[in-house]
Amino acid sequence: MHGTRYEYLFLALAAVSMSCTLHSENAPGVPAPTIAPGASCLDEKKDGSETDIDCGGPGTCPACSDYKTCITASDCTSLVCANAECQPVSCSDGVRNGSETDTDCGGSCSPCAVNRHCTLTADCASGVCSAAVAGICVAPSCADGVQNGTETDIDCGGSLCPACGVQKGCGAYTDCTTAHCSNNICLALPMCNQIHQLHPTVPSGIWVIDPGQRPADMAPFQAYCDMNFDGGGWTLVLAYAHQGGTNPSLNVSVRPLDPNNGFSHYSSVQLQQAVFSELRFFCTTSAHNRVISFKTSVANAIGYVQGANTNDPSYWNTGFTLLPGHTANLPASTNSGLNFPVSPLTQFPYFTSAAYHWGIGGSGNRWECDDFPGNFAYTTQHQVWVR
Repeated sequence: MHGTRYEYLFLALAAVSMSCTLHSENAPGVPAPTIAPGASCLDEKKDGSETDIDCGGPGTCPACSDYKTCITASDCTSLVCANAECQPVSCSDGVRNGSETDTDCGGSCSPCAVNRHCTLTADCASGVCSAAVAGICVAPSCADGVQNGTETDIDCGGSLCPACGVQKGCGAYTDCTTAHCSNNICLALPMCNQIHQLHPTVPSGIWVIDPGQRPADMAPFQAYCDMNFDGGGWTLVLAYAHQGGTNPSLNVSVRPLDPNNGFSHYSSVQLQQAVFSELRFFCTTSAHNRVISFKTSVANAIGYVQGANTNDPSYWNTGFTLLPGHTANLPASTNSGLNFPVSPLTQFPYFTSAAYHWGIGGSGNRWECDDFPGNFAYTTQHQVWVR
């Protein structure tokens, strides 16, 4: 009975405690305590600071993919939020995104301009992503190993770079060292005259030609072309600017590229490779004021120069044409001619015995122009042209 009374007491106290608890939770005007649900980027709910389900917002969730809800650009993987919606990456959104290496360029977009960021050469309009200036597109140059800018081939042609060589790309004859562009390729013409005929505005100067009459191991070469005198199209094959009182050796097989200051001449083999039907001779001397300036198309004279036949005075004293400035006795007075096929333009190819000579290193030491000093005392200038 005693134990039963204690049990009743325990139950009564428990009932009072429960009654007080229930009264506290349901008391009018006293809200029940609440706990905010845990924000998670993996709970498939839009909660916390997220702008869309499990993405966006200033929290730790990743940026949202295209077409998800956003508030600011940082809410989107594309970094573009418009009309509260993440927009796809584009090459005109004013943002560096996607594969772009700089804003709206590089990667899958158009190449970048100079001074924009890059990763590969393809990211740059110039085709040059600088290694020296890490990750920056640099301006085209004529030494960057890339065809860029106005170049018509790698580092040549266009408005800024040197002209291109044979078989290089071109857009006009001015892009070529050959002064001839055919089907967008620089090609060498046989002689200066062919250049002049096809491109009459090409100026005098050094151009690359290819006579085509050569051994297989020879290549196109530079020649000086006179595009003005007597109709133009002349190729320089001999130029000796000799200083009086000196007697240097002749420079054979070196094609002269300066008519006024050169000191060399074509060899007999090189003359045979050339293509021409006219010869032009010019010389002056400090010994007097007479000038030799004439041309000839006499076949035997040309044949002798090219090794086809021996020399004879009649090749020179007939059939010639005097040119402006000519005041000399030669070639009209020619009565002799030395047969020297090894070097037919030097020595004495035509002369008047003991009076008037064309002499270039003749007899080893004679430099003469329509005279007969018999030595190297006077300053002389000799030129021979072919066309």
